[in-house]
Amino acid sequence: MSYRNVSIMVVMILLILVGQDEQKVVLSQQPVAPGRQPGVTRVERPMRWDAGLTVGSVETTAIGGRTINSSTKLKVDWRSLTGIAIDHYEVEAAESIGSTTVKLSTGSIATTLSGLKAGTTYAVTVKACYDAACRYSVTSLPASGKTSEEYWQIQGTGNSYNTATRVISDGNIGSHGFRYGEWAGASLNGRIRLYYNPMAGNEKGAKPAITSGVATTSLATVSQLSGESGFGLLNPCPFAAPGQPAPSCPGTGAVKTLALFQAVPMNGFIRMFFEANGTDGKNRILQIDSRDGYQGRDFNRGSRTICQTIGDYAAGGECEARVMIGVEGDQLEGNPGIQHVRQFKMLYPTIGSTVDNRWDGASGTAMILTVNLSSQTCSPYAFLQGYAVWDGTGWRVQYQTNGCPKIFEQMQAPNPVHLGGNRYKLYYNNTTALRSQPSNPLTDFKVMKMIYADGERTGSSTTIDFEDWESTTSAREIFYLWPDGSIMSDENESKFDDHVTILPTRDPSYQVIYSNFSNAQISPFIGMAVLVNP
Repeated sequence: MSYRNVSIMVVMILLILVGQDEQKVVLSQQPVAPGRQPGVTRVERPMRWDAGLTVGSVETTAIGGRTINSSTKLKVDWRSLTGIAIDHYEVEAAESIGSTTVKLSTGSIATTLSGLKAGTTYAVTVKACYDAACRYSVTSLPASGKTSEEYWQIQGTGNSYNTATRVISDGNIGSHGFRYGEWAGASLNGRIRLYYNPMAGNEKGAKPAITSGVATTSLATVSQLSGESGFGLLNPCPFAAPGQPAPSCPGTGAVKTLALFQAVPMNGFIRMFFEANGTDGKNRILQIDSRDGYQGRDFNRGSRTICQTIGDYAAGGECEARVMIGVEGDQLEGNPGIQHVRQFKMLYPTIGSTVDNRWDGASGTAMILTVNLSSQTCSPYAFLQGYAVWDGTGWRVQYQTNGCPKIFEQMQAPNPVHLGGNRYKLYYNNTTALRSQPSNPLTDFKVMKMIYADGERTGSSTTIDFEDWESTTSAREIFYLWPDGSIMSDENESKFDDHVTILPTRDPSYQVIYSNFSNAQISPFIGMAVLVNP
């Protein structure tokens, strides 16, 4: 009999046996030495295996009389496959919302899956591998488990904002910052730099603050920041009091008042992206670079250490700021169909063994930004999130084929967090209840939600495209606890605004949010919350 005929017979036997019963034995052809007749060895190998597989929660803490399980981990255990030598087991967990999977290899019959998404059901299977390459294997019957939603705890005492910790004595709104790395030198390495809009009217804008020392898992090192007066960016013009005409503020320029901002460490300096309302009444996104290196306090190229007039920010001024994302009608960086661009956040890697949490200016970097559209044809909502991508020379707002910008509806105050690799999560205020223009951030109903993105979903795996994000219809709930452990109401949760998440030690197991807090009876201040179930 020829080699070819034997091979055909082996394949036919395999197909017959596999088709008869998934628990029957199958045949595997063994390698044949030169000059010898090929042979077929029987190996009992069921196609499906009842492993008694269980998937359970991983408990992390108990607060306020409730057990809180991990939002990123699941424990898995199973029975060993007896009677046959097993090289190792491979565990695979496929999520129910996106298209990503988590895989690991182990020599034991129990393991813990980590790096999972919060509030997500996973279908888990275990493969028993007969060889190191797992060319021959048997797969278990599936089992499922669900990670917990995230729980965050406000810092302070009691169960109200009145007794919550104020992280900056004069902090009012608009916090954003980052953690310094080794690249900043010994005096700054490990400290947190935060920018904020202070209480005092004559300091309104973007004022710098910093922790006194290295941020650690000790609460005191991340909950006490000192503001540094005489530095940063000031509003050239005061805000109008409610119901009153705007104060006189002569001059023409793109910066009349500042709104939200994001400071990004670059190679040798800090780049401040900021939203500003111009003298023409339109909001744009601009940028300016620090003049004192990584200190990031002085953005004035002259002798002064502060920027404060319309002329300072204008072309040729000591704080000349460049428009990066404009609106319809602008000759410079204009974008059709967009009346205003507002609150925004850039996405760039901040954790990982090869990441030093500075932005390298790489093309493909994404930015999520609030847009007001010119026409309700594209969306009936007033506040939406658009999407822009840096191409190396400018930020290009992404559009659909129908001419409308690509948008996330029912979303405000984007707050992205890098999860390692090319994965991110995005916190935001859900504005489903606010179909028209939001009226007051202190009273509007806008609970917190979260979605995920993975560069593996679509297009290039090295970039985060708009399509890499989950739909907001599958957004996860988030739970907030008062300092005493009681659950915060949706009404109080809606008071979160202008928030930023920082990993003080660059470890995802320790995350803090700095945010505006207020109960509508007291002036907003900057407080913080800590993730209790990573």
